[in-house]
Amino acid sequence: MKTLSDWEKRLESMMPPDQIRLGFSGIKPVFDRLAVSVEPKKVIVVAGTNGKGSFVEAISVLAMSSDLRVGQFTSPHLHHFSERIRINGSNVSQDLLVSALDKVDLARKNIEITYFEFLTLAAFVIFSEENIDLWVLEIGLGGRLDAVNILDSSIQVITSIGLDHQSILGESIPEIAIEKAGIMRPKGLCLSSATNAMETLTKEAEKIGSELWMKDHNFRIFCGSGDSFRIEFEEKSVEMPYPLLPLDSVVLAVIAAYKKGFLIDPNSLSKLSKKTLAGRFEQKSIGGINWLLDVAHNPAAVRFLKNRLAGRQVVGKKILILGIMKSKDARAIVAEVAPITDFWILVGIDRNRGWSPQKLEQIVMEVKPTPSVKIFKSVIESIDWLEKRLSRGDEVLIMGSFLLVAEARKHAIFV
Repeated sequence: MKTLSDWEKRLESMMPPDQIRLGFSGIKPVFDRLAVSVEPKKVIVVAGTNGKGSFVEAISVLAMSSDLRVGQFTSPHLHHFSERIRINGSNVSQDLLVSALDKVDLARKNIEITYFEFLTLAAFVIFSEENIDLWVLEIGLGGRLDAVNILDSSIQVITSIGLDHQSILGESIPEIAIEKAGIMRPKGLCLSSATNAMETLTKEAEKIGSELWMKDHNFRIFCGSGDSFRIEFEEKSVEMPYPLLPLDSVVLAVIAAYKKGFLIDPNSLSKLSKKTLAGRFEQKSIGGINWLLDVAHNPAAVRFLKNRLAGRQVVGKKILILGIMKSKDARAIVAEVAPITDFWILVGIDRNRGWSPQKLEQIVMEVKPTPSVKIFKSVIESIDWLEKRLSRGDEVLIMGSFLLVAEARKHAIFV
């Protein structure tokens, strides 16, 4: 009998997590053999360059407030792949996940499917067998040809559209928007805050026959000077406290919840405003020093993070610990974060897939020459060195790859 650890090793050896194959040629016959069935009205699918995981968390809070059992499928994970499949916010049990993976393996016979497809099908099996009321599924990459898109959904969400994975999705916002619009369904409802792609999304919705609700057109956000903001749509108004999760993701969740008939009252909105997500603007105050951990790993995400930090008063130094995968535009990321950084600490992540700290140092020097740079082989080493040199009032931002943030969270200072 395989254990979950056995399965994780086997999946990584069969096809590494970063190996991408879009399309349904592999997954479709296995999906058909599994005979997974779910009504589209039970399914919400979310695509977007950034903010997808936050939407999944936000809509789940509101669904659970209506006493629904919620299945959540997200990617990637921080520490263990079981984080990708959750029920009501908790990772599914090892026994349940092992059983589902065994069933997928039996159904696939000799068909090769990717790491992501394996876990996608395992999630479908679990949610089907556990009689989940609402399936909230995060697209892994793009939309049109992503494994998750094999299911029909009643509501589709496109959080944001930025330049990322251009070699796969296209070199321009309109090209990427077309790929993400592939999750739309005839007679479905698509909600989006991607105002930079409104023209493309509108055209695609008309072609597909989908109803499209766009931010600043079908719904509006009014930010006051106090502790709350207001959402207006369909002659309705919802006021709630500012959330810790990204605002647009929360707004999309509130509207999706309204369209699904979930409970939206002061209590549920208060719960939503306090919801956090590991590795997303995660804050820890230790000995008068503020630590921030964020998986911002593309220029759009870094820009959003920078704007979120803009109003903060930092008495001491602003220190950045940065590690980036080679698949990301390191120069653009460095350019975005440079204005808010006093001291750079550049670290290595995954020798084969990550930019070396030496290469990152070269990029920093080309973008913003500075003597305030230090390089380390790993984020753990960098935190060990930094701990002894910090003063009260300093702020440390650990930013970049999921691998970087996951490793940092294991450091003794955060445990």
